[in-house]
Amino acid sequence: MTLLAQKKKIYKKKYKYKNYLLTYELYYENRQYVASSEAFEGEDVTFFHKNKKVATSLMRSWFKEVIDSGKIHKVLKDDHNILIVSPKLLKTVREGYFAYHICDSDLHNQIQKNGLMPSGTPNQEVDLASEEIDKYKATWIPEWVKRSEALYFYPKLTNFFFETNNEKNSHLYAVCLKDKPAWMGSIAIGGFALFGDWMMDNEQELKEHVQLIKEEYGPQYWKYSSSLADYIRESKHVKVKERQCIIDEILVFEPIAPKEVFHIGSWNEEGKFSETPEFINFVQDNLKKQYKDILKLYTY
Repeated sequence: MTLLAQKKKIYKKKYKYKNYLLTYELYYENRQYVASSEAFEGEDVTFFHKNKKVATSLMRSWFKEVIDSGKIHKVLKDDHNILIVSPKLLKTVREGYFAYHICDSDLHNQIQKNGLMPSGTPNQEVDLASEEIDKYKATWIPEWVKRSEALYFYPKLTNFFFETNNEKNSHLYAVCLKDKPAWMGSIAIGGFALFGDWMMDNEQELKEHVQLIKEEYGPQYWKYSSSLADYIRESKHVKVKERQCIIDEILVFEPIAPKEVFHIGSWNEEGKFSETPEFINFVQDNLKKQYKDILKLYTY
């Protein structure tokens, strides 16, 4: 193979500055080094130089300048490969039985008045998938555990949720699940079982998907599930399951009264998050004095 026919080798490089981590590409092409940060919404940023260290330095200097000059939020909106790096804000279910629920804004008044009721979801695709998953529940799981009749909660809410545009027209609630009957499962496996719109008018695809749930997704969902109590104490079998699968949804099976449901924030129609005064009660104890500064990193 001649040198001209060789495929260029692209290196993924990372550079952290302050609270931001940039991932960019570095490669050699046309007798010069290229450092490039791809933007999925805006313009790419690319530097060329015959010297590899100089090309790298130019990229890093650009990144530092946009952060120091306050332009980082515009660059984030352009959707470069940039991660915001900060300590996790909210306590988790393992740190006090706290769990989190997100719902559409039009349900807010109902929740404030009646609390949260375990009656499935307003999403037909989720309900259909849950009904199928329930058919293949393992015999060792209690009878009262039915995904199709559950309230859904996050056992932890990463800071990523607060980043602008991840949610829109939604409200965030916190609850304490101590002494509540609950079960843990995997959002990802449940997601594989969802019925897409295109399946509903295609009998063959629908049949094949139901068969996949029977053979794979249903049994796998329950295989990697656990009781909330076992999850919180990180029992041996839960640790084994977590090495193979992300366990990241809590199923709750009894009503939660309005006084036990805390409204801690919301996302507007543009996807910008605003916290309520209750928010601080669920912030990690060592971050209560600086949590507003951390939130500002994500809201732009």
